[in-house]
Amino acid sequence: MKNYARIESGVVVELFSTDGDISEMFHPDLVWVEVPSNIEPVIGWVYESGEFHASTPPVLTAEQVFSSIQSAIQEHMDLEARTHGYDGILSLCTYATSENPKFQSEGKAGVEWRDKCWVYGYALLADVQAGNREVPAIDEMLSELPRMAWAS
Repeated sequence: MKNYARIESGVVVELFSTDGDISEMFHPDLVWVEVPSNIEPVIGWVYESGEFHASTPPVLTAEQVFSSIQSAIQEHMDLEARTHGYDGILSLCTYATSENPKFQSEGKAGVEWRDKCWVYGYALLADVQAGNREVPAIDEMLSELPRMAWAS
């Protein structure tokens, strides 16, 4: 059985194995390349100059890193607020001035937690920009955030 990779714009987009003639199985406009037996490419690999290799991840700009971390923290806080029926963290925080004691205590807890999350996030960004820390994976970064302490 032979292994093939379908190539689009120099990138592996599909893998296929067959004992048959691949040129008779698919439309002739599709570019299939036989994969050497000692190579196990995956979708996303690059095919250039007759060789397969893993793609090099793009180098993110400081603005892209900042935006990615900021968006992840915001979404994390919004999701947590939604677990208690709020539209998001902003909605939760507006209840800090509520006259309803339950809503008020939850709102105040939300404001306190939001502040801690952003203090952490901006300190993380400063460490990354100063070269004191590598850019963490989003899951890793989120696991380091302070936990929300919902008022009882």
